[in-house]
Amino acid sequence: MPSTGSWYDVQPERRKRNESRMGNAGNAVWQGFVAHYRSALQHYVEGAGEAALEQAYELGRRAIAEGLGVLEMAMAHEEALKQVLTGARESNGTVEAVKAAQFFAESLSPFEMTHRGFQEANAKLRSLSEHLQSVREEERAKIARDIHDELGQVLTCLKIDLSWVRRRITGDPVPAARRAASPSRSGVGRRNGMRPLDEKPLWDKTRAMLSLIDQTIQSVRRIATELRPPILDDLGLAAAIEWQAQEFHARTGIACRVVLPPKKVTLDQKRSTAMFRIFQEALINVARHAGATRVGIGLRKKGDALVLEVKDNGKGIAEKEITAVRSLGLLGMRERALVFGGEVAITGVPGRGTTVTVRIPIADS
Repeated sequence: MPSTGSWYDVQPERRKRNESRMGNAGNAVWQGFVAHYRSALQHYVEGAGEAALEQAYELGRRAIAEGLGVLEMAMAHEEALKQVLTGARESNGTVEAVKAAQFFAESLSPFEMTHRGFQEANAKLRSLSEHLQSVREEERAKIARDIHDELGQVLTCLKIDLSWVRRRITGDPVPAARRAASPSRSGVGRRNGMRPLDEKPLWDKTRAMLSLIDQTIQSVRRIATELRPPILDDLGLAAAIEWQAQEFHARTGIACRVVLPPKKVTLDQKRSTAMFRIFQEALINVARHAGATRVGIGLRKKGDALVLEVKDNGKGIAEKEITAVRSLGLLGMRERALVFGGEVAITGVPGRGTTVTVRIPIADS
């Protein structure tokens, strides 16, 4: 059975990395910090009182300013403690150890305050993120309605008017020269001294314009749907996921197998939107990076939460890609889930694919 050693030896590899980091370039700074820490600890153990504890607090602030972490503080404390307790009498060794623990705890106070500050800042940022996401979804829904209603209406009216013009054209493909030579047409064609009207180019042009209007109407519908799928509001999350999978297959050719819960799961609009947007981002990542040929999609209720799983058979995401700072899409997925106390777990197996598991509580705790 291996020796337990010091309490922070549970992470020997991390400690070794930190020792290496504190060496070389940072060695002088590190040694100076340890020497100051040892001196202050010695004074407190010898009975210096509150003044020495104030020094402990200031040492903690200095450590933060110099970029040291709690593990480095523990290393400094161990190194200083070895020297302070060397030669201590057995009768007062326990007292000195208790005082050393008090000193160490006080030196960590700035870290605790900083940690709480970060927690409060993170809470505020998440609250802001939730608000911004809510506002963005409202704006997307409004833009989608405006595009669908106003632009769609204008295009429809334009199509009707152009169809009216087209019906006024005979559509006779006979060229103007032949029509002018025809006895039945020549009189009409040269009425009032005007040249006969060749209607075939007009017929072709109106047909092309009608085709372009139809394409534009389809584009408007697609853009409006992508901004805010009506099916999400009308039929719920499960139906929206199934629809999005079909759209994804039609666009990419990647086969999708969707497994939905047998009973309808009621989820409020904000949670449904968050889950759906995470699902969309997961499919985007599959299309861009996975190199997959099929995707398995499962939605189920588990306890008091709704769980979505997206699993592909692609190359498998690497661990460094999961934790990369520039993986903003993955970060956005996690943030959407965290707003509701949920989580996003991403795992990859080289050559066997990636699995994204999303868990969001059905209601607030």
